[in-house]
Amino acid sequence: MEIRLVVPDLVHASTAKQWQAAARRTSQVADRVLAMDPDALARLRQVDGAVDFFFSTPTTTIYMQRIPGTLVGSDDAVVRAREIREALGSYLSRFVPPRVDRNGAPH
Repeated sequence: MEIRLVVPDLVHASTAKQWQAAARRTSQVADRVLAMDPDALARLRQVDGAVDFFFSTPTTTIYMQRIPGTLVGSDDAVVRAREIREALGSYLSRFVPPRVDRNGAPH
């Protein structure tokens, strides 16, 4: 079964910044968890207008992050933390601001 995270409309700058910040934090948590356990899993759970990501570590610590959006395919799923990190990293790379020189010309 395929599980997809559908994000809210990111047309408004403030919404996009909030989503990017939440996605970046979630990706960073996945990095830390994967450093402890390369085969770590995460549980995704749909809540009102958002998706909760629960990461557990070998030391039984649980990290929870919330991202605005909707899960398509299931209200509750378990996925590899590596896949979450890769998917969020790929999505966030689209928001990297273009490089410009001091005159404002793109590089």
